[in-house]
Amino acid sequence: MAFIDVKGRSVHYEIHGEGPRTIVWTHGIGSSLETWKQHLPEFPGFRHVIYSVRGMGESQGIDGPVRLEDWASDLDGLMEALDIPSAIIAGHSMGGAISQRFVIDYPQRVEALLLLSTSSRVGAALEAAWLRQAEEIEATNPHLAAARR
Repeated sequence: MAFIDVKGRSVHYEIHGEGPRTIVWTHGIGSSLETWKQHLPEFPGFRHVIYSVRGMGESQGIDGPVRLEDWASDLDGLMEALDIPSAIIAGHSMGGAISQRFVIDYPQRVEALLLLSTSSRVGAALEAAWLRQAEEIEATNPHLAAARR
């Protein structure tokens, strides 16, 4: 189990595999880096960085809301701390939204983008469902609060 300081917060991460290119995997809401472990063998020949986003898994959270921009900044900080100048960025569900924000804010760090079961926009019904899910997760984790916009 590895931890690294990213902008003053402890981030749980692991590195798996070897290869000339790196894929950084970002999980969905309420999950952790464990999401990716069973899938990494399906992508041989790459170095894989899996991590738990702020406030989820074993990564340190903060009191107060977190925005996509914050999670994207955390990913930038993680890559900086691990000396990864650029990588293939992969994200599932909420991790896909974080990955899209990352591409917008840090395009120089992105070699390619891999999105799985995600969206760049959501309608009112899906937004309400996500907020209910976020509230359930927040109820069990006092250091995680989703920003409401």
